[in-house]
This record gives sequence, C-alpha cells and structure tokens, in this order.
Amino acid sequence: EVFAPVVHFATVRTLLAVASARKLLVKQYDVKTAFLNGTLKEEIYMKLPPGSPNQDKIVKLHKSLYGLKQAARVWSQTLQESLNKLGFNQSKHDECLYIMKQGSDVCYAIVHVDDMLFAASKEETITIATKCLSKCFELKCLGNVQHYLGIEVSRNEKCHFSIAQTQYIMKIAKEFQLDNS
Repeated sequence: EVFAPVVHFATVRTLLAVASARKLLVKQYDVKTAFLNGTLKEEIYMKLPPGSPNQDKIVKLHKSLYGLKQAARVWSQTLQESLNKLGFNQSKHDECLYIMKQGSDVCYAIVHVDDMLFAASKEETITIATKCLSKCFELKCLGNVQHYLGIEVSRNEKCHFSIAQTQYIMKIAKEFQLDNS
C-alpha cells in the first residue's frame, strides 16, 4: 500500500476559523527528513550505491528511504502511532486532524506529510506536545503560522485570520497569459 493521507483544505480553513473564534495560538512545525523515520514492515533488500564500501553487498532495509513507493505511507503510519501514544485522537472526518485534551485545554494538530500545525489556547500545551513528539522526530518550529501549503496566513490585532493564495493566483494568471489583466 503506497497511499498516504493529506489534510483537506477545508480542515485547514476550519481549524483557522476555530482558532480565530477561540483566540487559539497556531504554531507551524516541520519534521526534518520525515520519510527516514518510517519503520518498514515488509522485507525490502537493496544493493548499496556505487562508491559505497562493499558495494556488491545486498542489505535489508529496516527504515524507509526517500524514493521508496511506500515511504510516504510508512511515515504517515509512524507519525500516527506517535501522536496516538501522546494522547492525540484522530478525527473521524479527516484522518490528518488530531485532537488531544490537555487538562482544560484542547490541542489540535494538522498533518500534511511533514508539515504540521498545532493550535491550542496555551503556549504550554503546544510546547508539551511538541517536546514529546521531538523525542521521536526532529522538529523545527517555524513560529506562528504564516504560510501553510501555499496559503498565506495573516492575523490581525483582534486575532482574526485572513488567508490568501496570491502567489498561486499570479502563477495561474501568468500561465493563461492574464497576468497583465
């Protein structure tokens, strides 16, 4: 199986609307070398690349590699297992939305391959979740969400979000020779 789920844009928009209404913090994270964290369940053997010591040897892979057909799926399953162990539950409506109750706070996590958004009312809730997750994977905090999946995100002083896809629109306009319109 090579399929890996990706978040629906409606879920991203809904999370931003909920975050706006509830004045939640929304932080963005990137998982470095995500596909290399996936543990393979099937037996896969490969020759070592040219220039490697003992390049005539055939080795059994235990971890996923970029370029494997199942790399994205294996990574997705590995991340799902880690989030479940931390107390996140997968949404029935979008399998890339995870929800965790942390005391009186709720933490939301949205996953798109290796890009993640965490939303909660307390910074501490996001910090606890991401510190626990960073024990499994190398996470890079990108700060408050500004760009996510080609969507430009801004927030005003009243905590309301605005989203735009200006770069995408300009690309399409240029492609159809409407950029001077």
